[in-house]
Amino acid sequence: MTDLCKHDGLLINVLKEEGQIFPFLDAIFGFLYRRTDFYIVKDNPDGKIGFPVGVAERVVWECFKKWQKLAVDSTAEQNDLKSVMEDDMAGLVIHEEEVVTTDDVGDFSVLPTEPIQEKQDSVEDLTSDTYNGTDCGAYRWSQTSTEVDIKVPVASSVIKSSDVKVDIQACQLMVNVRGEEGNWNTVVDGELAFKHHKDESIWTLLPGKLITIHLEKIGERWWDRLLTTEAKLDLSRLDTTRHITELPPEEQMQVEKVMIQEERKRLGLTSPEHQEKLDMLKKAWNLEGSPFQGTPFDPSVLQPPP
Repeated sequence: MTDLCKHDGLLINVLKEEGQIFPFLDAIFGFLYRRTDFYIVKDNPDGKIGFPVGVAERVVWECFKKWQKLAVDSTAEQNDLKSVMEDDMAGLVIHEEEVVTTDDVGDFSVLPTEPIQEKQDSVEDLTSDTYNGTDCGAYRWSQTSTEVDIKVPVASSVIKSSDVKVDIQACQLMVNVRGEEGNWNTVVDGELAFKHHKDESIWTLLPGKLITIHLEKIGERWWDRLLTTEAKLDLSRLDTTRHITELPPEEQMQVEKVMIQEERKRLGLTSPEHQEKLDMLKKAWNLEGSPFQGTPFDPSVLQPPP
């Protein structure tokens, strides 16, 4: 746990200075923008600057899911975290549930925090390690129509990246883990049932817990197994509902736009387009020659009678 906490002193100072989670995260991503190539899209496969399209987002998502999984599984660690927060961060606002006015939000559109309803009565949770996949003992895997995620549990002694060897090929996957006596043990070794984009694969180690491996499929399709040695899944029993994150960027933007508009309606706020028209009208209200010059701004007078 020492290695995991080695930056806590620095980060806690930033969090205390910012006062809330959102500006804290904004500072982190702002640093990545100003001082790294994190947001640069690599246009040359052989280039050393930037990332291929979608990889930066995937890295962020994988990190989030890694710690989300730990938070769900480790109730005791959550209690420890609460104790640390109570001792070291008294008075610090970590979560706010209410957006009071549009002035507080400014021009920044916030997506609603209520989860999108999914088919939940007959299928596994989307965050399950075996969602549309299976538990193979030494590893377990899940999938969407475009991605595959693999979890390989490791011993508590496996805490450094040098303790593991992950070899991801277009058609082959091998995972070796160092034992307590220094010997190497092969925990996964087999031929992948389908090809994937090798250059977009990612693996991470959650020290003492598990190795996570992410694969991007070539085209949209459902895999009936991960390795050729596995028994085939019944594809008719899979949950084929597409999550919003699987939609093309243009469609995601349209869905998010509708969600924002619906949330603003629920909060009694005007749409961005309507607000823009009101702002223009307000600027022209007292201009020279305006019939409303010198009167309080009241756009309702321009509305036709019911």
